[in-house]
Amino acid sequence: MKKIRVCYFIVFACFSLLFTACNSDDENFNGLIPSESNKVYTNKLASMNQSNQLALTYNGTNLAGKDVYFEILSHEKANLSLRHIIPGESECILENISLTALQENGYSFSGQSTSSGGTGFSYQGTIRTNKLTLALTDVTLPANLLSAANTWYNRKSSLVWEINSNAANMLLWGMATGIVGNLLDNLLLSVLNNVTFHTDGNITAAYAPLPEEAEISDMLMGSVNYNDRNPADWQTSPGYMATYYMNGQKLYVVPQVEMQMNTLLGTGSKADVTEILNMIVDLLGTVIQWTNQGIEFTVEETTGNSVTLVLYKAQVEPIFSLLPYVIDFIPLDALPGGMGALEDMLGELLNIAATNTTAFEYRLTLSTQK
Repeated sequence: MKKIRVCYFIVFACFSLLFTACNSDDENFNGLIPSESNKVYTNKLASMNQSNQLALTYNGTNLAGKDVYFEILSHEKANLSLRHIIPGESECILENISLTALQENGYSFSGQSTSSGGTGFSYQGTIRTNKLTLALTDVTLPANLLSAANTWYNRKSSLVWEINSNAANMLLWGMATGIVGNLLDNLLLSVLNNVTFHTDGNITAAYAPLPEEAEISDMLMGSVNYNDRNPADWQTSPGYMATYYMNGQKLYVVPQVEMQMNTLLGTGSKADVTEILNMIVDLLGTVIQWTNQGIEFTVEETTGNSVTLVLYKAQVEPIFSLLPYVIDFIPLDALPGGMGALEDMLGELLNIAATNTTAFEYRLTLSTQK
């Protein structure tokens, strides 16, 4: 009988050890269970739910459309993974950060770090059941040409756009691209005063709508723009609609799509939002590339106080398929009598360009001088 009891005890002890080993990951860490708390926390519109909420601020601004992975290692340590948050870095991992138990369930943490790309920042946050709160402050990119001057004023732009010589009348195409280039230059000068590249990667711009007296026909056919206007007309764009980083002589502008969507949802009409969403779906692959890597510009330093940003075909080629729809957004009815006949010609040329473009180069010159 004693042997039987000993055998039962040994079997029971083995099962207890096995059960403990199998459930060690479910140890309670001040109210948090790793198997439930170690996960990706998000504030993306498409995937946010009540079990993995992320409240993220970036230098004091609520930042949307982001993911952070949190992993509890012990009562004192954890790992954080910032995904596509630090400009230019798909992932920034903070290992073995120190945890401080809260009186209620969860932990707080704080510290300073420098990413692998050289961006410095401070962080502070809390982790509770199903919610991660994180504030990134004092974010500073490595020194670069654009942030050194900070604010750059719009000076001019130019367009080179070539198509297969067998696809259309080249004289007609040359005239059309001249008109488009003229319109882009004068239109941009009329609505964009300057661009500021902040040291934390944020991009803001001073912009204004076209004045009531603006004549599209003048901007199409001549060198007429409305840049010289009342300073009170210019307004500063919301922050973090786009961010940037530099790699050598390459500038990468990253559209913050969900920040832009939040602004549209707050101020735009339902039709505006639907139209933008449809365009994003059509360009999904390109949008994903742009939001992850950014739109690449080559930076040419022309003088000590000016630079030229060059956008090449490879960066915009995926959107050429949408060119036939551009005609719907050109205000041809604003043109003087007789010029409305341009609609058929431009429509035909845009259809040709959608599949026959051989070279594309858009150049934007900015200066530190007003």
